[in-house]
Amino acid sequence: MDTALDVIFIFLSTILLSVAGIKMLHMYQLSSYRFKGVLSWLKASHYDYILRYFTYSLLTVCFMLLFRYCFPWEWESGVHYFSYIAYVVFGIAFAAVAYAKKSKVPLAVTPRMRRLILTYVVVCLAFSVGGWALSLTPMYECGYAILPVLVPLMAAIAYFVVEADFAAWPFYYMGDTPARYKLLFKCFRHTFQFLTREFNSSR
Repeated sequence: MDTALDVIFIFLSTILLSVAGIKMLHMYQLSSYRFKGVLSWLKASHYDYILRYFTYSLLTVCFMLLFRYCFPWEWESGVHYFSYIAYVVFGIAFAAVAYAKKSKVPLAVTPRMRRLILTYVVVCLAFSVGGWALSLTPMYECGYAILPVLVPLMAAIAYFVVEADFAAWPFYYMGDTPARYKLLFKCFRHTFQFLTREFNSSR
């Protein structure tokens, strides 16, 4: 039963983090997929979304700690799973507030954005597994609670993986040898051009 619940919470966490990060991915699109553009948006908005993610994490941590110390005698019997309710409830509340106001320019689901969203979901899944691993330590359920504040980092990782073609590298080893080296060279050149562009735009 514990294993089944752990799997359920990992996937719930992935969904919540994915929904919470769509706004960040949208800003990458509105910034013409420039990392500097997203940083400028965060600065112009006085880091409003960063504060929202931090508030989401802080409220969840406070609720989990409160729940733990209110029911210490039943913690090991499975009652601690109810503390995950805070993570889910605050995640839904965050999404409701974030999407209450419609964007003037809606998200365009282009092939590029599909790749970015798919990569971001995989990153969220990996971080959710990490949150589960931390929940096995003395951090307990707070391992999950710190994940929302890492959403901008997850979005940045997904962005760099997609834009630098890192995710495509393993597939370039398939096929015959001449085509393999040709594709690897093309991928390396694209990655170098992307990193050079980001470095120059940040100066």
